[in-house]
Amino acid sequence: MMICMYKEPILFLPGPVNPPYNVNKMLSLPMIGHRTEEFHEIFADIINMLRKIFMTSKSEIFLLTSSGTGAVESAIINCFSSREKVLIPIYGEFSRRASSIMKKHGIKAIELNIPIGRGPETELIKREIRKKRDIKGIFIVYNDTSPGVFVRNLPEIADVARNENILIVIDAVSILGGSKLFMDKWGIDVVVAATQKCLATPPGISMIAVSKDAWDIMEKKNVKSLYFDLKEYKKFLLKNETPFTPAINILFSLRESLRNILDIGLNNWIRMHKLRARILYTFFEMASFKPFVKKKFRSDTVLSFSTPKELSPIKFKEELRNRFSIYIALGMGELKSKIIRIGNMGYIPFNNLASLILASSIIFKRYGIKIDIDEILDKDMVLK
Repeated sequence: MMICMYKEPILFLPGPVNPPYNVNKMLSLPMIGHRTEEFHEIFADIINMLRKIFMTSKSEIFLLTSSGTGAVESAIINCFSSREKVLIPIYGEFSRRASSIMKKHGIKAIELNIPIGRGPETELIKREIRKKRDIKGIFIVYNDTSPGVFVRNLPEIADVARNENILIVIDAVSILGGSKLFMDKWGIDVVVAATQKCLATPPGISMIAVSKDAWDIMEKKNVKSLYFDLKEYKKFLLKNETPFTPAINILFSLRESLRNILDIGLNNWIRMHKLRARILYTFFEMASFKPFVKKKFRSDTVLSFSTPKELSPIKFKEELRNRFSIYIALGMGELKSKIIRIGNMGYIPFNNLASLILASSIIFKRYGIKIDIDEILDKDMVLK
């Protein structure tokens, strides 16, 4: 039997997400020029709202028309020069990707390999930095979506970097807006993010927040790129512009989405992510799905599970897509056929969450996996 609850796909991917209706609607606004007063007003609004999301009053925020990876590359090459050493713990595909970017630019990536399903321990990082006294910085993927690892001890790692007087650069592409990130309070130098994850906006714009200390270093760098040289962006920032034509329609949508988040309240927006994560972890564990990541490092924005023997990850993904138009993801790299990943980012209406639970329950029944929906709905933790 073919069941399709909605005409449009329901995305529970690690990105992109289903933006709210009012955010999508902004995409069809009439085009404006990027050197006009109308654009200046939109740009200034976005920067002011992003300061509240990044929790910074002291940092510059640059907007790039690129994927999150583009902003990661820009952050790396503006912070570090060829032959400089940067410590990078490796615990997923995105930390591995950042290391690859460094190597392509002649930066010496000092890789610290972490056991799969875990994140970097603070003491391990401290020891590694002190062993190699010429390290210029540390790069941390705050939330690596490939295994679903969240670096909950980031404030402690930032303390280590500050005490050792080295830069700390954070990839927060899949977590900004989904968990707390106090850029000023924690003393973080550079934070990278993008629109298409917890900020609930279509893909196309990325952002880099840069502290004053980091900017003092960046100003002296000879960046071998025009498009990704943040000194070019700084010249235009004072005019509320970008040096190159941005994705203007995505900026329309981003402004609307940031308004949504701040109207709801950032703390409430983050709480919504945590509550949905608790519901989904509880539901899937009751169906004998095993969380892939150790609890200490488990992500609230991308949940990863190994499946029971009756239902392979590939089969479960296909059943959700083909029968219900619900999209989840498999693992990446060596984990591709071993786990499923469920995105929990941005604005997810209750009916979408209920659809995933109901559709999964129907599939479980077909494969002989027992689950009691009443039990999950009756749990106090879900109803609070």
